[in-house]
Amino acid sequence: MILALDLGSTSFKATAFDEGLNAISSGEGTLVYRYGERGEIELEVKGVFSALKEAVLQAVAGLDDPNASIDAVAVTSQAQTFTLLQGNGKPKMPFISWRDVRAVESAREWTQVLPAFKDQGSFYEALPYLLSSQLHHLSHHGEPGIDPEDRVALLPTMVTKGLSGGFFLDENLAAMTGLYSLSERSWWKEALSFCGLDASQLPSVVPVGSVACQTNDQALEAGLPAGVPIVLAGNDQTAGAFAARLEEQRSTLITLGTCQVAYRFLPSVPPSKAQLIRGPYPGGNGYWMAADSCGGDLVNWACTVLAGCSDPRAFFEKAEQAEARCKGLTFEASVSGSAGSWQGIGFQHGVPEFSRAVLEALVERMDEMFQRLEVSSSSSAPVLVAGGGSQSSLWRQLLRDKLGRDLTPTSAQPALGAARMASEALARS
Repeated sequence: MILALDLGSTSFKATAFDEGLNAISSGEGTLVYRYGERGEIELEVKGVFSALKEAVLQAVAGLDDPNASIDAVAVTSQAQTFTLLQGNGKPKMPFISWRDVRAVESAREWTQVLPAFKDQGSFYEALPYLLSSQLHHLSHHGEPGIDPEDRVALLPTMVTKGLSGGFFLDENLAAMTGLYSLSERSWWKEALSFCGLDASQLPSVVPVGSVACQTNDQALEAGLPAGVPIVLAGNDQTAGAFAARLEEQRSTLITLGTCQVAYRFLPSVPPSKAQLIRGPYPGGNGYWMAADSCGGDLVNWACTVLAGCSDPRAFFEKAEQAEARCKGLTFEASVSGSAGSWQGIGFQHGVPEFSRAVLEALVERMDEMFQRLEVSSSSSAPVLVAGGGSQSSLWRQLLRDKLGRDLTPTSAQPALGAARMASEALARS
């Protein structure tokens, strides 16, 4: 049995899989955030481990055989969320969430001081929520500051430390920090120096999908036995792509979830490109990814303002009643996805047009992302589609017509992908 831990932004989920990678039990622990006036979004360390313990205990309690052995623990995680550990190993501060934006000024300084930023890691430009920006902010502009004996623990690193005592991170997530060089395959010295850090303060990096360490007696408190291999499975989008077996089809995955994501498998880590994220994929492969904060959240918002759209199902039913191009009505969403407006409103427009206009705007944005991935028009590889939005036949049809490609619905659950990585890692050992 493999226990997959999906360290998401809203909650932590633990899912037990049998030898055939069928889910047999699950549990969930909710996270509670603290929000500040300057864009701070933090998590208490005790709350993080409480959520983890709650999820694991629920999953174990739900097993038909409570004595079933756990052969491996697989961890897939949100990126960037981190805390600092003092020299004695105790947390120095709460976790800073990847959604925290207090480091805007530090992000601007990166491109001025280190123009090579775009050629090193996953991101083409420095952003406020990246670990590199947050650590620079703490070192130069914020509290509590970073002392030479402090260590930087990202969320999966902290979980691994709590279960094993080991201090590890997989390369997929390391590349997303802004502090890791994909060309050197190590922590980027110039970036660390800019933050006032040394490589010894960062986790040891292992290949994504590999065994990092084994649980020890510390794991007993979380309901896990000692001596179980821990496999680090990268970010949730990569784990989801691995669940969809993207590498076997040399294909592209479109996820219509809270955000819209287009993820292309590549046989090696590709060069950096504006408006794309890149990084390592299991097996020495690579990926390009385009992400848009507009997605299912926009549909959920529309449900709150459009009459008769009490839920997404009602929203899609209304949208199906409208003609293509919505009688001239369009919807424009902001780049950040936090605002939007309908344009060209007339007396001829009703709720069906307002609903469909939102979907057509999302499809246009997905088309732009898909084009950035440079998928060959002659490619015969199927385009896979997953996420809650993929259940809508209208959304799929609009995408199919816009992209000019057939879409194949699939399951892309991060927990399943993490479990599959663990299963293959055990087979190699």
